Amino acid sequence: MTTKPPIWLVVIWRGLLITVLGFYFFLIYAIGRGLIPSFGGSPGVILKATFFTIGMGGFAIWLALYTEVPEMIFSHLLPRLRSKKDRCQSCNHPLWGNESKSCNECGYPSDRAPIPYTLSWRSMRSFGILFTIGIMLGLLAGEIWTRLDEERIRQAIHSPVIPNTTPLEENRSFQRQWPADFSKITWNKAEGFECVPVFRAKKIGGF
Repeated sequence: MTTKPPIWLVVIWRGLLITVLGFYFFLIYAIGRGLIPSFGGSPGVILKATFFTIGMGGFAIWLALYTEVPEMIFSHLLPRLRSKKDRCQSCNHPLWGNESKSCNECGYPSDRAPIPYTLSWRSMRSFGILFTIGIMLGLLAGEIWTRLDEERIRQAIHSPVIPNTTPLEENRSFQRQWPADFSKITWNKAEGFECVPVFRAKKIGGF
């Protein structure tokens, strides 16, 4: 057998991919919540933001090519480099002067051509698991981040910004935190919290 990557390296690499995917989906979900003109985490709003996030997940599919980077290096790249240097593909033992068809050290066939890497169903299945974990973590982190931000805004209405006024008598305007800092939220005593639509239509010529 050719060299397999260390288990710890595979675990670290998979964890890194999950982190990248989770951060990507966190960004998409938080942006989606900012695009939806609603304040508060109602089931309908969460569902819309979730569908938006899943739909944008297609832009992360290319990461499937990097699912098995440790396997690419240890099981395919290293054997190819060793073969070019007339060494055993499995244990890196020199094959100079070895007239047999196997390595004297480990018994690996010395006349076997290095196996090229191909994207298999196994790697796609592995990526599917990483993708699912990443999107779940991203959705959870995005919702928690948004709710903490909305709680910050709720607390802010009790702090006056206009001298000689009571905080709850003021008309207030707030901005969500990054990455949804393009979203504006207003508050007044009569209407409560309202989100300003990001893509508000503009009137042309008075119509």
